Amino acid sequence: MPAAFTKRLVVFFVLGLLLSGWLLSRHALVRLTLRTDTRGVFKIYWAGQGQRYSESRSASVAIRPGRKQYAFFIGDLGKIHSLRIDPLDRPGKIVIGEIRISQVPFEAVEISSRQGSPRLAPLNQIAKLEFRRAGIAVITDGRDPQLETAIRVRSDSRSWLAAVVKIAVLAAVLGLLAEMAVRVPAGFDYAPGLMALVLGLIMAMAVVSRFNMHPDEYVHVRAAGFYETHWLPPAICAAEAAGTYSVHGVSRLDSFEAVYFFAGKFSRMLEMAPMERYLRLRFFNLALFGILLWLCLVKSRHRLLYLPLLASPQVWYIFSYFNSDAFSLFTCFLLGYMVVERKSPASRLLLEDLPTAGFLVRLAFTCVMLAMVPLLKLNFYFFGIFLVVFLAIRLLENGFSLPAVVWKRLAMVALIAMVLAAGRFGFDVYQNGWHRSEKLTDCRNRQARPRFRPDTPLKDQYFGLNLRKRGVSVRQVFERYGWGRVSFQSTFGVYGYMSLYGSPFYYQAVKYLLYLLAALLLWATLWRTPLSLKMDMANLLVCAAALVAAAFWNSWNVDLQNQGRYFLPVFAMAGMLMVQAEKRLPAKLLNLVVICLFILGTYSFLFYGLLPIPKV
Repeated sequence: MPAAFTKRLVVFFVLGLLLSGWLLSRHALVRLTLRTDTRGVFKIYWAGQGQRYSESRSASVAIRPGRKQYAFFIGDLGKIHSLRIDPLDRPGKIVIGEIRISQVPFEAVEISSRQGSPRLAPLNQIAKLEFRRAGIAVITDGRDPQLETAIRVRSDSRSWLAAVVKIAVLAAVLGLLAEMAVRVPAGFDYAPGLMALVLGLIMAMAVVSRFNMHPDEYVHVRAAGFYETHWLPPAICAAEAAGTYSVHGVSRLDSFEAVYFFAGKFSRMLEMAPMERYLRLRFFNLALFGILLWLCLVKSRHRLLYLPLLASPQVWYIFSYFNSDAFSLFTCFLLGYMVVERKSPASRLLLEDLPTAGFLVRLAFTCVMLAMVPLLKLNFYFFGIFLVVFLAIRLLENGFSLPAVVWKRLAMVALIAMVLAAGRFGFDVYQNGWHRSEKLTDCRNRQARPRFRPDTPLKDQYFGLNLRKRGVSVRQVFERYGWGRVSFQSTFGVYGYMSLYGSPFYYQAVKYLLYLLAALLLWATLWRTPLSLKMDMANLLVCAAALVAAAFWNSWNVDLQNQGRYFLPVFAMAGMLMVQAEKRLPAKLLNLVVICLFILGTYSFLFYGLLPIPKV
């Protein structure tokens, strides 16, 4: 064994000891023994002195008949004063043998039926609670049963001895991972392989998860189903759109999003396949990700354009069920490919002499793609702004000295794209007149449930509506409702109806890796770089900040929606920026960060998403 290799392993092992010791002293390990008669989710919430329970301080594990032992991490035991235990997410029976919570440097906390153990008190939807010799027997009669207990934590320096083996094993694993990190490739040819793995994860979630276990899937599916038999959108509140309205009184058919037309026609083509509509529509999103994989594998010279797709399991998640976010993000990456790749249809259209047929095909494709930008989900309009500024910076780089024929083709493409987009908006005016907002409000008052209607008195409305009018301050939106924290977490892995969260350790690790990634991008674009590259970074920062501000403003003034999927346009912006900074980026360090994010994302998707999600 080479001496340099041996020294490196020793250094990595020592560093691993320090890191693993720090990790195990900041997160508590829960070992759970139980029996149950049904599949479900076992969840623990924790709170410090004066804190409320929240999804951001929770951890869960999927439980099933036949398995007795489980383990997962929760927060810092030294800061926990009470626990809320949700034993199941549905009616059923469960017998808890023992809950053992350990963390150095504290005595382990044991919750069981033995005397001296902290006692559980029923809070909600607990039909029966008995402390037996075999364990704590619980019968639940609802979807949100709750038990609570207060805990007292005592210091115990001897707990370090019990953790020696865990620390040593974790240090060895970290040391080996560090050695692998030294051997990270300097190129980006690994991207298609990892994207293929992601496609497999997406397909697994799409096939096994039950319908409408994901945010608003039912209204998306109904909207696309309309276009299986129709070619034009309905008027606002038309009878033919009945059944497509959500509890908020909003139909996706009343938006300008083009995805439902394309998805509906795709579903119609698969109508003879032996599968339900929701599954056909999920395959539409699978096909979109497959096209991105094909572009990365076959058509792209700049494969780092697609690296942001590997950085967050939330991206993978939106492609695994039917929604409009996936099509919007796909369109952004496709537009990014058309702009940054020298051999893309748009580049060839502008810069090459083509035969008439080839010219017309590329012209039509390019114009349709550009016309699609205002027909995406509203938060993706910020990508449209980024794209326009990005193209202006490229013209500035060239001193606006393009051949006359290129200027003519640019003008032609822009004009045709605007005409196509204007046609869609013009048809809406023809159908609904010039008072669109008034008609939408009137429709909501007719279609929404009482708590969501605009004409319902403020005190009787859903708690998340009109927070500003209720006197909720900006600070309270962040502190009471956890807007920033939950938004971050749901950008990097929250599943189901915002109910399946990862562990605190996972989100912390992602946060530190993102700090490193941000530092790399800032250095590569701002330190001794051309003005155009600095402008690209400024373009991204301004558009991203404006997107976050708009999302917050909507949550504060309209409807509390602290969901990270609204920030997905930034992923496409980041990919385009990295292409521009490719020669300046330290490729090995960038790849190390991306691969670490990919490993963490796979862990999150499998154990916090795919495993506990209700299945067919």
